[in-house]
Amino acid sequence: GDMHCPMHAGRLSDIGGNLRPVLMFGKKTNLHSAWDTAIPEAARKWSYTEWVDNIDILDRKRKQQLATGTPADWLTETHAVCEKIYEDTPEDSELSYQYMFDNYPVVEQQLLRAGLRLADILNSIYK
Repeated sequence: GDMHCPMHAGRLSDIGGNLRPVLMFGKKTNLHSAWDTAIPEAARKWSYTEWVDNIDILDRKRKQQLATGTPADWLTETHAVCEKIYEDTPEDSELSYQYMFDNYPVVEQQLLRAGLRLADILNSIYK
């Protein structure tokens, strides 16, 4: 599931965004921390149950489609998401509420993918 955090598929040269400085709401941080913690926590003040209730809204067929593939496929998919983040977020970017608003759908998408895929793996193990 953790492979779905975009910056976990980041570049080795900056340790997945850990060496890419940004300002998030005026505070110094790095791109990895922004995507790993700050954006998910600032975007929605939901409990774990509320996250599930609000992002797990797909029909069964679409859920099955998202759960297909291999972990290697999913990592490649996450890497593509990560590359888009790098393109959109140069070093020393000032990440504002607009940045968070524009990108929280990506956070929700990745959380949903991770949850569905992990559930599918666990269900296949414990059948």
